Amino acid sequence: MRGTLLKTLVALAVCVGLGYFAWREFQQEGPDDKDKKEKVLAFDKAKVTSIRFERLGGEKLTLVKQGEFWRLTTPDDVPASSTEVEALLAGFEGLEIQESVADNPASLQPFGLDPPRTTASVVSEGGASVSVLLGDSTPDGSALYAQRPGQPKLFTIATFQAGALDKKPFDLRDRDLLHAARDNVRTLDVSGPEGPFSLARDERGEWRIVRPLKTQAGRWAVDSLLGLLEGLRMESVASENASDLKPFGLDPPARTVSVGLADGSTRRLEIGSATPDTKYHAREAQSRLVAVIAGALVGDLAKGLGELRAKRLLDVSTYDVEALTAQAAGKTKTASSPSSGSARRPTPRTWRPPRSKRRSSSSPAWKCSSSSTRPRRRPRTASTRPS
Repeated sequence: MRGTLLKTLVALAVCVGLGYFAWREFQQEGPDDKDKKEKVLAFDKAKVTSIRFERLGGEKLTLVKQGEFWRLTTPDDVPASSTEVEALLAGFEGLEIQESVADNPASLQPFGLDPPRTTASVVSEGGASVSVLLGDSTPDGSALYAQRPGQPKLFTIATFQAGALDKKPFDLRDRDLLHAARDNVRTLDVSGPEGPFSLARDERGEWRIVRPLKTQAGRWAVDSLLGLLEGLRMESVASENASDLKPFGLDPPARTVSVGLADGSTRRLEIGSATPDTKYHAREAQSRLVAVIAGALVGDLAKGLGELRAKRLLDVSTYDVEALTAQAAGKTKTASSPSSGSARRPTPRTWRPPRSKRRSSSSPAWKCSSSSTRPRRRPRTASTRPS
């Protein structure tokens, strides 16, 4: 009996020791070490100064950082979208070796790497550069063959990762026409076939129509228009440097929108003729670039001033209301929410609906109070009730 117990304890001790050893190894390696893949490029995004693409056939694309902003210098010298460039750098950072194909292949031509289809490079401060060569797709289309310059190792990169680098110049350029954030807009002056009108934001942040009449503007309608102006992007370029604006219906323009900003500057949008696919030619007045924009903004402007007028007698939302007060025939009734603050009000009488109509416990409990100019009638009790 003692021998059996001793063997059991020894076996248990061995199992505990092996388990502890395995646990230590797991902690040192980490749970994802087996699935961790090697990065293709190593660089510091904060120190990147330029990005270059050279494609088979001679097409080149170059992005250069100037101060805090990016500029597309090849093939055209135009401002670049900082958001798109950040996404591009994230794509470079995320490149991983999916599978190693050969350490030193005899020929690179079968893989589309002699010459490479695309050479993508990231240049950092001091001129340090890292690059990746991209070739053909694998037979199943799930990856691309790739290689680092000066290193014979051939490997693959997942197609979805390589797709993040497949950018055209138009994809990377700044397509914002006005650069007018809605919170910075203070005035709007609009002209068009429906007639001119102007709006202004007061010190409380409320919008009012100031021309051709003075009245309150509907905040939701104005907010919708501001959203269209803030998000206005060119969908294509009709002319990079138009010397004659008549072919685009911009001499004179059919519509104009002047946006006054908080810093005192003004941005003027000019809208011209329609394209065959119901889009419109447009430009910022200080630029000779003529862009093509979607028809949503023109559709909103075509509704005219009537669409922007306040149509509600009380332009408030339910979540803005903290109290309701009604007065009629010398009587006043007030309903207030318990969460409406600590302002003093008449002592309320709590009203409870019949049991069958009571709200659930999750519904807000409203309290009603009433007051009248007439004195309250004293309630009868047993001592005051006539015999």
